[in-house]
Amino acid sequence: MAGIYVDWGGHKLKLTWMEEVMPERELITSVHAFCFHEGQLLMVNLNDRGWDFPGGHIETGETVEACVCREVMEEAYVMGDCTLLGAIEVNHEENPLWNPSSPYPEVGYQVFYRMDITEFLPFDAAFESSERMLIRPEEAAHYHKGWQKGFDEIMETALRVRGLSIRKLQPQETPPYDLLLLADPSRELVNAYIAEGECYIAEEQNDSIGVFVMVPLTNGTVEIKNIAVREDKQGHGIGRKLLQEAIEIAKSNGYKSIEIGTGNSSIDQLALYQKCGFRISDIIKDFFVQYYDEVIMENGIQCKDMILLRMEI
Repeated sequence: MAGIYVDWGGHKLKLTWMEEVMPERELITSVHAFCFHEGQLLMVNLNDRGWDFPGGHIETGETVEACVCREVMEEAYVMGDCTLLGAIEVNHEENPLWNPSSPYPEVGYQVFYRMDITEFLPFDAAFESSERMLIRPEEAAHYHKGWQKGFDEIMETALRVRGLSIRKLQPQETPPYDLLLLADPSRELVNAYIAEGECYIAEEQNDSIGVFVMVPLTNGTVEIKNIAVREDKQGHGIGRKLLQEAIEIAKSNGYKSIEIGTGNSSIDQLALYQKCGFRISDIIKDFFVQYYDEVIMENGIQCKDMILLRMEI
């Protein structure tokens, strides 16, 4: 959206909704969730400001998604699957009352997720809220006393994004080659590492839109051999969601580190992997020249070298 100006307690701020953006962690001031169940929106009655969306501040050592899951649990007593929507940039550069000693950055971000609720727990009201309810999404502005124009765009994004389910490919199922070959054009190599590892499929309403394959290595390390998102679904935070799921699977299986590789020409993938916490660990020169029959071009660059990245977990 184009930036809008608001008055928060006498402070003139510029707010800009940025879809699919995940800011640097130190610039995030709060994390919030639009939670849905069977087409209805969940609202919580907060003790200090009335009906609102669950959300709050990141605690020390907490990831952004872990924060939103905790806040939703504390305020609404529900669990679910999260999908990144984007962030509101909160800009104080034109605020004459801006205090440089403020604990918040001059340009900060409020991150928003969609949560598709999978479980309702007994509502104990032990934290910051007194009640919860489900409403029609179009009723949100009626209940939320601080509703602003930017929330309309977030709601539009949330209604457009469906929750993901990620499951392991069953032995009797055919691998989703249409997805796997997006990341690796060699069917022979794809078949080889699927046989060695485990393939996971991301689905929306039983429609396969993403995939990743994990292969165990030695010394407590597992490698993501293939990760891909269907072309019409790219740019919606799904790749990040797949990576996060792969990391959680690796942790739950007792691995100590996780590796992933990509080509020197894969600029977007290199950026995403590093934003998710991976660091470049090695370069295998001429890997794609040696093992692939056809020349691979991407972003106007010939893909020659394998860039390996690693994360300690």
